[in-house]
Amino acid sequence: MSRSKENLVISIGGSILLPDDEDISELTDLAEMLQRNSKDRDLYLVVGGGRTARQYITWGRSLEADEATLDELGIATSRLNARLLIIALKGDVYPGPAESFDEAMSAGSHYSMVTMGGTHPGHTTDAVAA
Repeated sequence: MSRSKENLVISIGGSILLPDDEDISELTDLAEMLQRNSKDRDLYLVVGGGRTARQYITWGRSLEADEATLDELGIATSRLNARLLIIALKGDVYPGPAESFDEAMSAGSHYSMVTMGGTHPGHTTDAVAA
């Protein structure tokens, strides 16, 4: 199926997605806003790892993990956050976090919303979104 809608990349910090409290109303509000906006454009949603990733990286560093391994912890956490956003989005969203730019572009030709976290060591999710 060919899609001709405008593409929009949005970087969503993990701390925005999951604030410190246990209330998920901000997540559901965000998901509703994204669903509304996906009617007019295709959304590529790059999700960060937030405080959970920072905590894992701190623990990994204390255990003397190398930088690539620390990056992998951040990537895994950002993809977990992206998966939670997928659950909240429902509807026309690619069913898993894309793990590469090629996968995201391919998914975007079939879905109006595609999420992803980190892609590979050495790149932050802010760099992925750029």
